[in-house]
Amino acid sequence: MSVQFSRKLFVFRTPEILESFDFAACFHCSSGEESVGEFVKELTRSREKMKISLRATNINSSSLLADIDAYIPLIWQLLDSLDRQDPVKVETPLRFIWKGAIIRGYSKMDNTVFSDVIFDLIMSLHTKAIVMANLAAELTESDPNSVNTAAKHLRHSSSIMNYLASSLIPRWHTKSNYRLTPSETNSMYCAFLSEFFTACSNQMCVAKALQNSATPSSLLTSLCLSVVRGMEACLNNLSTSGIVLKDADSGCREHAGVMREVFSALVYKYQADTFMKKNETGITIALCAVVQARINSNSKSNHYDPFKPAEFPKASTQSQDLRSALSELGESVASLRRVAEEENKMVYFKSVPSDTSQLPELPAPTVLNLPSEAFEPPVSQVIRFSYDPSRKTTIFSAFSSLFAKSSTPNGSATTEKDEKTDNTDKESENLGDQAVENVVNNVESMSLTREASSNSQNSESGLVDEGSVRRLMDMGFMADISRATLLKHNGNETAAINELLGS
Repeated sequence: MSVQFSRKLFVFRTPEILESFDFAACFHCSSGEESVGEFVKELTRSREKMKISLRATNINSSSLLADIDAYIPLIWQLLDSLDRQDPVKVETPLRFIWKGAIIRGYSKMDNTVFSDVIFDLIMSLHTKAIVMANLAAELTESDPNSVNTAAKHLRHSSSIMNYLASSLIPRWHTKSNYRLTPSETNSMYCAFLSEFFTACSNQMCVAKALQNSATPSSLLTSLCLSVVRGMEACLNNLSTSGIVLKDADSGCREHAGVMREVFSALVYKYQADTFMKKNETGITIALCAVVQARINSNSKSNHYDPFKPAEFPKASTQSQDLRSALSELGESVASLRRVAEEENKMVYFKSVPSDTSQLPELPAPTVLNLPSEAFEPPVSQVIRFSYDPSRKTTIFSAFSSLFAKSSTPNGSATTEKDEKTDNTDKESENLGDQAVENVVNNVESMSLTREASSNSQNSESGLVDEGSVRRLMDMGFMADISRATLLKHNGNETAAINELLGS
């Protein structure tokens, strides 16, 4: 098995920002102080720069990572600031449009619109983790001595995905249908990627160890086993989500399946080397037979199922790199087996185990990477917005409810509400609208202010489909405004959404 293939990493497609957004124009009526005005202008400039980098024909991962790193603290500061003050009036609704990169060929994913600041933050963090993993792949491809740096990038990507899966995403309780929400915002898929990046980081340990010809085969066995267990864990994690599994791009999970099988074969190969050095020729022969059986076990279908163990993709569908690596491994194992059989016949006369149950137990996996620190949100200063009543065009308000909430892996959550929570709850009750009341359970949402009286609502409700009203409310718009806009467009839901979103 070539050292080069041992550091082979998967290269991801990156999400895209489809539309610019002018934070300065949006918050113009509330950015009285010069420092606030400069902050929202910098938000606009930073996001636009990230958008251009994401949509480049040939993405420069290092440059893109720098742009993302510049934007994330700003959008986080906005989210945190909105959380720590009363609802902020804005002149236009927030509008974040991303194109997810995980699902292929699904047209509705080409124009995913949300007004939640938390959505923009989640997509930005997810993109950062993906870009760091791609940068690791680029480094290992161009420089064999960069495996340590690549491993560090992968551990950081893993920690970001773990934070998204266990903390940030569970605090964004969007009511949108999952098919209208990018898989980047699915906590189960992020958990899969967190496990996957950890396994890839362990893979870099094997690549590093293989660079030293003096590395004991017993250590290589344990290191390879850590990769196998990691790939198994991430695939098991993904298999629990039928929704994500059905729609997600298969490339990453197929790569995980292939690497699981490659390193499984290497486990037995290096174990055979270990026993050969102990003159245990019978066990060596049996272990070589296991490796040969594994590398010759190919899927009969053109569609590779990574969840089916002990099987490689169909030979005709394998990449050239994989075919070359398996061929090299096969030749190495065949040579070792011939030597073991000859010495066993002439010198040692050891019995050859006829069943895998008679083989020695595998050693415990060895992980040389130090565990990465848990991802921590940046600490930022609160931006205080101040409404200018002279700007009479303002008809929108920004609400936030990013309360302290911890989530456990099994999905349970505990909530700590402070005095601000109570104030937000009372305000929601006074407004008397379910869309605003739900803000207490959402991380960030934008809602239109009321424009119609309750009497008008009662007289007009029968003229509008309540299902359309509920769908608009699920997007964050208040009931009265949803009904009024639907009435204006004779019940045309698409036209109403376009007007409410400022299209």
